[in-house]
Parts: sequence; C-alpha cells; structure tokens
Amino acid sequence: MNVRRTIGLCAILSAATMLYTCSAPESAPQKGKPSEKLEAKSEVLSRKSDVTAPKNLITDKELLDRVANAVEQKIETKELVEFVGVKPTINTCERGTIDIFERIGIVFKESADHPIPHREDRKDVVYWVRDVPSTNPKIVGIFYLKDGTLSLFEGEVLPPE
Repeated sequence: MNVRRTIGLCAILSAATMLYTCSAPESAPQKGKPSEKLEAKSEVLSRKSDVTAPKNLITDKELLDRVANAVEQKIETKELVEFVGVKPTINTCERGTIDIFERIGIVFKESADHPIPHREDRKDVVYWVRDVPSTNPKIVGIFYLKDGTLSLFEGEVLPPE
C-alpha cells in the first residue's frame, strides 16, 4: 500500500470516527457514574455542534468571498480563522509541516488570476472543504509562499487510489 493511499485512508477513517463519535445515539452504552455520563453526553453534544456549525454559519459564496478577501488583505495564518469565520480543514501551520498537504491528491483549478505556485515556493497551505454537492470534495484555500505573498486556489480532492 503506497503512502498516498495510506494517508487518504487514514483521513477517511478519522473523519468517519469523528462523525460516529459526534453522532452517537442517546441509547449508546456509557460507562461511569451518572454525573460522568451527563458530562460525557454534553461533551459529545458540544463536539457535534462544532462539527455541524460551519455549514450553518456560512454559505459557500461567503466562504469563497472571505478567503479571497483574506488573500487580498494578506491576512496572516494566526488571524485567518477569525477573519474567515470557519476553522480550515487543513492548516499546515498547525501541523508543522507542509508534507501532509503534498501527499493529498488534489486537482487544482488553475486560472490566469491565480496560478498554482511551484512546490518549492510554498511555505504553508490552508484550505477549507466547500459545502457544495460533488462526487469529490471541492476545496478553496490559500498558499502562503516563501517570499511572503499569498495565492488563492480552488481544487478537488481525489479519492485514494
């Protein structure tokens, strides 16, 4: 099994685990004292609301506009979540390495206004999965380049091979 497939499968399993944990039915068995059960249940409910909140708080058009404005205003990664209003799906600044991003199969939508920079010019990458119907997840994101500039991109995440 190659590295790309392994990482893709890990991402899918991680997302599935999070969705299962966050949407566990009330009748699911819980261990511990009654007060621990109540705290655990409220923790699951709060995690569930965190997962579904971005879709309810921001439309796809708003996401596209806010990410484009972040590029125009050269918003630093530290202020990006507050500026856009939604936590990114991938943020290589938090993970500490861009290698994670480089292993994900993405088809970039190139345009004359936003060319895709070469790998060696990229410092960090931040992207969000868009809330649009699609076979493969559509994304919008920002390349933070080594020379200090920012570049907007759109693309589609490919399924693992």
